[in-house]
Amino acid sequence: MKKAFIPCYFLFFIYCLIFYKEIIFLTKDILTIFIQHVFPSLFPMILLSELFFSLGIIHKLMKNHPSLAHFMIVLFTMFLGCPSSLPFLNQLKKDEVISKEERNLLLFSFGGISFPYLYSLLILHALDQKDIELFFILYLVEILIYLFFSIRFRKDRQIRDKNEIKIELNHSIISSLKTFSIIFVTTLLWNYGFASCLSIYKNMSPLSMLIEFSYSGYFVHALKRNESLFFLSFLLSFTSISSFVGISLIDQDFPLLKHMKIRLFLGIFTTLLTLIFLL
Repeated sequence: MKKAFIPCYFLFFIYCLIFYKEIIFLTKDILTIFIQHVFPSLFPMILLSELFFSLGIIHKLMKNHPSLAHFMIVLFTMFLGCPSSLPFLNQLKKDEVISKEERNLLLFSFGGISFPYLYSLLILHALDQKDIELFFILYLVEILIYLFFSIRFRKDRQIRDKNEIKIELNHSIISSLKTFSIIFVTTLLWNYGFASCLSIYKNMSPLSMLIEFSYSGYFVHALKRNESLFFLSFLLSFTSISSFVGISLIDQDFPLLKHMKIRLFLGIFTTLLTLIFLL
């Protein structure tokens, strides 16, 4: 398997030499966006979720106040988005705080764009009434889907105490940086694929947002307002191909195809609601 990467690295190196000017431009642009917006909006939530788990806070809440614990888990999943929430959910599954089916449902339901990132994306372009209404439609659909299918999981469960709890801040930071680096590198590599056709970004093709959202999504407001709402309503629910690749890199056993089908359904349904109520 490792030998198979050698020709891939060689081809990538040749590709970078051919399109080095475009790649330098993309790297600088994407790095600026990550430093100014993605990192401050997403990394603190990744770190906070790591600390909540390592300190056993989620375990204690689930044992003594299960409703509050479920609310916190949903909130973290929503705020982390996809694929950032998967390591957090996998840790909870490993400690039997949630089952495999519960983990899948949480990511199926709230596996859209990270809420802090989404907020920073829209606030950057002056948040207006329709943006707030789009927020409401987007998360209302996800919450209703989760509540409908989570009924079967509402049962008592014996939660084990998390013994030998240690404040491992260094470990939490390293783990958080690892998750964030996967997101960053995946974003960078997917956008390098467009280096040979940089006009896709300049012309704001929805194709670029469908394949990788975190960079091109910052320019979606360059579209006409109705077009912007239309594409946002679908892409914020469906996310992008790069997000799905991130899932496969973090957890190869996750039912990715089912996840994509559900997110496609949510994207279409949210878009229809947007067409009815906002456009």
